[in-house]
Amino acid sequence: MTNTYESLSWEEHNFVEIEGGVKIAHATVTYRYTGQLEGESRAQGLLTYRPDGTGTFVSTEYFTGAVDGRKGTVVLQHAGDFDAEHITSRFHVEPGTGGGDLVGLTGSGEFDMKMGTPSVEYTFTP
Repeated sequence: MTNTYESLSWEEHNFVEIEGGVKIAHATVTYRYTGQLEGESRAQGLLTYRPDGTGTFVSTEYFTGAVDGRKGTVVLQHAGDFDAEHITSRFHVEPGTGGGDLVGLTGSGEFDMKMGTPSVEYTFTP
């Protein structure tokens, strides 16, 4: 089975720019998961850009769909890094956030996406 994580929409706005090239941005994003996680999510993220173009991000996703065939909703928390070539993310199921058949779900995953590509394979371990 192939696990795919795909960005469907991305809207980003700077909310502070600091002298010297540092900025903090807010992003509203929609993602689609296929594979172990099967569904869509809406996310809110904060990104910190350094003057050299690298940065970090955190985001919270509200996922609706199925995980290994169990249907429901759950919150996923992401933390990662980016540079001109890659976006790496580690994510986990936020404890106590599952609904439907996903009550009690635990797990974590990660991906390494080449910058400029809309989708990437991810790993997820329940």
